[in-house]
Parts: sequence; C-alpha cells; structure tokens
Amino acid sequence: MVEASSTIVCKAPAAYKMSQWACEWAASQHQKKLPLQAGQLLVDLVGPDMGLLDQEILKLAIYVGDKDTIATADVDRLVGNSRTENTWQIFDLIGQGQTAAALRFLQRLLEQGDEPMRILGAFSMQLRRLAQAARLATAQNIGLSSALAAAGVPPFATKGAEAQLRHLTRKRALKLYDWLLELNLDLRGNSPLGEGALLERFLLKLATKA
Repeated sequence: MVEASSTIVCKAPAAYKMSQWACEWAASQHQKKLPLQAGQLLVDLVGPDMGLLDQEILKLAIYVGDKDTIATADVDRLVGNSRTENTWQIFDLIGQGQTAAALRFLQRLLEQGDEPMRILGAFSMQLRRLAQAARLATAQNIGLSSALAAAGVPPFATKGAEAQLRHLTRKRALKLYDWLLELNLDLRGNSPLGEGALLERFLLKLATKA
C-alpha cells in the first residue's frame, strides 16, 4: 500500500555471506575483531542462524575479555570443543565398523536438542580435514599421520582419523566435499526427507564400504 521506496526489507544475508556478517557484527556490537577464518569456523559450527551467531559472538566477546581480537582458537575452544568431540566419537564408531552404535549416538544428540544444521557444521569441519588430508597424501605422497597433522587434525584424534580414512578409502574421501554440499542443500529443502533421516542416510553413506 506504500511506495517501494518507503519499504524496509528485513532479510537475512545469504548463507555464504554469514561469515562476513559475523565479523562485522563482532566489530559493531562488541568492538572485537573477528578474522574471516574465525568467522567461517563459527558459522560452520553454529550454522547460518543470525540469532544463534549473535549469542555465540556475545559469549566469545566476554570470553576474550580485554583482548581486541577473537581468534580462531577461541572459537574452536569455546564453541567447537563439545561438538568436535561428539563428532569424532561418531566417526570413530564408523571407522571401527560400528554403524548401529554411530546411528544411536546421532539419535541421542538429536533427542538432546542439537540442531541438525549445527551437527552438519561439526560434521563439515571434521570431514573437510579428512578430505584435505586425503588430497595431501595423494598429491605429495606423504604418510597419513603427516597429512592429517597438516590438515589440522588434533593429535588426540589422529589415530581415529587414520582408521576413518582407511575405512573410507582415499578415493571416497576425495568425494567428501561434494557429499557435504549435497547434504547441506538437502537440509535446506532440496529433499522431502526429514532432517534426522538425512543425517542418518549420510552416516550410512560414510559407513558403507564401496
């Protein structure tokens, strides 16, 4: 009923712009510098939800105190630790061939209220490391341990990650980027399946030796 010039568009930025938005929000609301890499990690862990990102940035700003920068390590320590550990436990079970136990673990996370997009964020962070390690091992002809360390896999998870890569095989590990993109799109509405079913199907794809 009013002219277009009088309207105010209230629309969230596109998902791929969320990391930049998080950096700008940290600066404008909390006077903290959030490097783009740290902002991307935060979005990976939390998901592209502005309300949740606002809450996590507030907690991070309080956590770093007088420091003027929220580092990637701060995001990983405060936001990522519990999800990272849960994710590695799921992937460790898959690497050990315990598919049913991995599915039960996932179901427990969902029942406890973990958002599917947050779970995807934790999945993405870890599986990208495995994919990068597979690329490094293939391109540079180096051992798995060295490749995993170069990809950022923490020391406590190296043994499990080696088992996961051997289970996946390097050929399938190189497809992880495409698989994660497909899951992301499906969770955003490309598939008629429920979110829990999509995550379960994804774990089954990882678990199946092919």
